[in-house]
Amino acid sequence: MVDLELKQSEHKTVQFTITDSSADAVDVSGATSITFNIKKRKSDTAALVAKTATDFTVTSATAGVITVDLNSTDTNQTAGKYTGELTIGLSSTHIDKSDDFSIDIIKKVS
Repeated sequence: MVDLELKQSEHKTVQFTITDSSADAVDVSGATSITFNIKKRKSDTAALVAKTATDFTVTSATAGVITVDLNSTDTNQTAGKYTGELTIGLSSTHIDKSDDFSIDIIKKVS
């Protein structure tokens, strides 16, 4: 299953909704950190794309909705399957990481 599909070299705004284990929205107004990484393999230590808190827009804090822009450089990767991960710190001691998700980068049509 692919959770996110991107075309090579496209600009795309990706939206995330932060929820708890009961699928209820988490208020992110007090978030201390946010990161988003794209890696070729889950086991890779270095990310091909790395976004930090300053790259995110909080669309609706109480609904847990945040967005991040991926530019054409970010998505200019070899076509194929990648792993995405999102982390958010809601306090200095509470940092949550998403389940890894699949990203499919599709070859652009020239």
